[in-house]
Amino acid sequence: MAEKIKLFDSTNKILFYLAGPDYNGGLKEANLEIKKRKLDNKVFILKKKYWKNIKYLTNADYSILLSRWDGYPRSLRESLYYKIPIIVSEETNFNDIIKKNKCGYVLNKISNNKVKLLYLSLMKREKFTLSCYSAALEINPVLIGNKLLKIYNKYKVKYS
Repeated sequence: MAEKIKLFDSTNKILFYLAGPDYNGGLKEANLEIKKRKLDNKVFILKKKYWKNIKYLTNADYSILLSRWDGYPRSLRESLYYKIPIIVSEETNFNDIIKKNKCGYVLNKISNNKVKLLYLSLMKREKFTLSCYSAALEINPVLIGNKLLKIYNKYKVKYS
């Protein structure tokens, strides 16, 4: 994606703040891939200590979920709460929330034109503000718990 962004935006830098563990040396592999694609002056992966500081999340243009297996990852819930649009693949559990609330993008294959449109629309982050916050309220654990209790109480069997 960064390679495609570089085609139409050579001046801005892309900073990645990675949240989560570095399974199987993926960070080293990502840095090798950045060098191989000659993106060293465009793409920077910052150390783990940065993502622990909330200011980096609140100043982000968007949040990307790389995993296809996470249930309801805290990082995305936090992103929505702070009104940060999200980019995920079709396989994630968040894709229905994102589509319904129009609070980011669900992607499969990415063409050059799609990346450019995505990039330009994400530069206008404020257009996602209300939809992200609505999505955050929808997935609030208290709200989900209350819905489950109502369902449970509806079908609860009384024993004597």
